Amino acid sequence: MGSRSQYPGVERNGTTLRIAFAIDGQRCREPLNLPDTPANRASAARLRAEIVARIRLGTFDYAAYFPHSRRAAAVQRTFSDVAQEWLNLQAELATSTQRDYESSLNHHWIPGLGAHAIGTITPGQVKRAVIAAGFKSAKRRNNCISPLRMVFDYAVGERYIASSPAAGLEFAPTPDPDPDPFTLEEARAILAWMRHHTEPQVHNYFRFAFFSGLRTSEIIQLQWEKVDLRSGIVRVDEAKVRRERKRTKTYKHRDVELNVESRAALEDQRAHTQLAGGHVFTNPHTGGPYVDDLSPRRAFGRCLKKLGIRYRPPYNTRHTYATISLMAGANPMWVARQLGHANMAMTLRVYSRWIDGADHGRELGRTCPSTN
Repeated sequence: MGSRSQYPGVERNGTTLRIAFAIDGQRCREPLNLPDTPANRASAARLRAEIVARIRLGTFDYAAYFPHSRRAAAVQRTFSDVAQEWLNLQAELATSTQRDYESSLNHHWIPGLGAHAIGTITPGQVKRAVIAAGFKSAKRRNNCISPLRMVFDYAVGERYIASSPAAGLEFAPTPDPDPDPFTLEEARAILAWMRHHTEPQVHNYFRFAFFSGLRTSEIIQLQWEKVDLRSGIVRVDEAKVRRERKRTKTYKHRDVELNVESRAALEDQRAHTQLAGGHVFTNPHTGGPYVDDLSPRRAFGRCLKKLGIRYRPPYNTRHTYATISLMAGANPMWVARQLGHANMAMTLRVYSRWIDGADHGRELGRTCPSTN
């Protein structure tokens, strides 16, 4: 019986034979349904040699040689075909996530890879496509690479390809930016200016933001049914992200204790929206719920410009709440629960600069210095 060294690329596959060869760096194995005999090994070797020669000449027609092979079908499928096939299976994901995946594929990967047969794309092609995309941030690069890798992983799972040419792509490290909170004096100045120069709802919104610690996405989605002013508790279990209602970042609800300032902001807001029910904070220009944070962000930017305060995004109101609380001696574990952090270690890591080891007395009162 012919040995493997005598017939390279001819392999035993149970009681029959298969041949192995490579196309553009992708290893292919195809069963021949021939019993493993010396004569059949010799025939298989001749067939393989013919295939290898055609591959070198660029005339190999996979489907003509192996019409029933899944890889033959893959050779007919372009990257665009497989990407769309994969996208069609993502219906269980949030609409915003689906849109992000589709946008990343259409803008960054389809132009360079879309017309290529999925089974012929090499790791080098993928890396060149990444370089050509010219991502300006590691975060954006990672977000776009994710669906690219998932399309190739899907192709491997469906046995269109033997291995993913994107397997070697590593996600770039993306350290979170350091908190850039406002000082208590800046918060006082901002709220004082808003009290006299903006609609009352805008002032209430930012008063609540500075003294509740909620994320921006949680504030614009907050519903009156989740507010219990009598007990001073707000249940946070939803957020609005890219115009879509979603669970909170940690997928868990939390009960946030209201201090004097955040409770007063909600008390003042009652006259504007509580009777109608639904959202606590609405856009005073449209009368409807905020669809995103653009409107309050613009109002916040105008305020900072008028006051000459260095610009920081409104999300830093959350960091302001955390740092004021910690510098006043609030228990970091309690602050972590208020913020909805997964654990206290995260709070310590993010806000270590503001933790000075003060006493751990009555936390709630310490988070609410007067803004008058």
